[in-house]
Amino acid sequence: MNAQELIASGLLEAHVLGEVSPEERALVERMAASDALVRAELDAIEQTLEDYARSVAIEPPVRVRAAVLNAIGAGDGKTIPLQPSPKAMSGFSWLAAASVAALLISAAGNFMLYHELHGVRERLANLENERTQLAQELQVQRTSLQESQNELAVVFDPRKHVVPLAAQKLDPEARARVFYDIATHEVFINVMELPPPPSGKQYQLWAQVDGVMVDAGMLNMNDPGHVHRMKDAQNATAFGVTLENEGGTTTPTLTALYLLGAVS
Repeated sequence: MNAQELIASGLLEAHVLGEVSPEERALVERMAASDALVRAELDAIEQTLEDYARSVAIEPPVRVRAAVLNAIGAGDGKTIPLQPSPKAMSGFSWLAAASVAALLISAAGNFMLYHELHGVRERLANLENERTQLAQELQVQRTSLQESQNELAVVFDPRKHVVPLAAQKLDPEARARVFYDIATHEVFINVMELPPPPSGKQYQLWAQVDGVMVDAGMLNMNDPGHVHRMKDAQNATAFGVTLENEGGTTTPTLTALYLLGAVS
């Protein structure tokens, strides 16, 4: 708790009136000793309470003064204790009690308001965190939906030729298909089954153009099952997938051929 929070909490007023727990008293005294703002506020509260008590005090009636002087006697040098009249004492006690009660109610109200405000702030912070989390989840869902729509647009585009890539001897279970647009030369691939590449290796797509296999891009095996855009290929007649060193190569390693398919 900092100085401003302590002042706003009402603990200083309660401390002056002696209505605090030992832990709260220790907190106030520690803060007052180390923070000039808290010390000044505590002094001001004490002075205000003292000024208020003085302002509501009742001056004894004249007859009380005369009775006291008569009781003393003239010139006898006798000193007797002076006691306020019961009426004056009762009036002062009632007003003092009223001022103390008012301060206690004010301190309690401030203390309750502080805790209520603290609770409201916590609830608002929690709601803001939930709103941010929901917004992030919604953005992820929107992105996923957009990706799915883009993939469906490729799969169901009648202008694209579907080129099934057949498994080769290295892995009879391997499966993939290429979506090839002859007019725009766009190439997409959907890998359905390929074994994870060994460390330091990557799958590379090749397009056969004029009898030569040219690089069509590296496969993204971190996101299998989706449709991925590859490099454009003009007048391609076949596609193949080989396992190459990480980063790819300029010519395919035919002994590491996993998939092959011709454009119909």
